[in-house]
Amino acid sequence: MAIERKKFKIDDTIWYARAGQSDCQITCPDCLGTRRLRVIMGDNSEVSIDCACCERGYLGCTGTITEYKFKAELKSAIIDGIEQNRDETRYRIGCWIINANDAFETPEEAGERAKQLVKEAVDAERQRLISKEKPAKTWAQNASYHRQRIKQAQKDLDYHTAKLSVAAFKSKEDKAVEVPK
Repeated sequence: MAIERKKFKIDDTIWYARAGQSDCQITCPDCLGTRRLRVIMGDNSEVSIDCACCERGYLGCTGTITEYKFKAELKSAIIDGIEQNRDETRYRIGCWIINANDAFETPEEAGERAKQLVKEAVDAERQRLISKEKPAKTWAQNASYHRQRIKQAQKDLDYHTAKLSVAAFKSKEDKAVEVPK
């Protein structure tokens, strides 16, 4: 059975709960700051690949990841506006929107909710840290792709080296032959 909560009005003073956060950089748990991972392939050969856990777009692998620290925050405010939908009520406080289940009459009630919000945020952060950035790709797929690219690059190198040696040989022949005028 749902607990009936007080409905607030415009100009009422409420206490609301938040999970405030600050961020810090920690050593990547996968590569331990080295920015590389060693993968043992099926034929027992080892390949080194970039760490996908600490990869940050154009920055590449940084060796660190962002971890968020959370703390319970209680704030008092005056309601500026109310948004009522079919299923929920939200209170506007300046540019902030507060869900009705986060708004309370006393700081003690808000404190309990804030602790619950911090626990939920910590759980979500822990889950984010242990999951992969690109869950659709496995480490094996990553290593296999780079191994294929190395083989292709080696074939290209051999091909272009052979072409260059033929070109050098042909250019020497052209110089040796006199062109009649």
